[in-house]
Amino acid sequence: MDLLEQAKDAKERYPTNHDSIGIELVGAPVQDVYLAPPPAQNDAAQWLLHELLDTFLLKIDRVCTHGFISPHKNQTEAGLFNYFPHN
Repeated sequence: MDLLEQAKDAKERYPTNHDSIGIELVGAPVQDVYLAPPPAQNDAAQWLLHELLDTFLLKIDRVCTHGFISPHKNQTEAGLFNYFPHN
């Protein structure tokens, strides 16, 4: 990260490995496109995400997909994760 980004408040810059948590979900890759993660993996990730939000008093708007942070990555990465539990 360059010095200009380091000087910004965390909410005003891209997250870094020093102040963020990455949650890896893996759907099966088919011809360079990732399928949706299996339901059990999605459910576990929802639980983990919401536990982290509650524990660290964060809002859902602080959550972003890897494709948003690194647009050069495959755009289907994390794009099919359902952030909200089924009620």
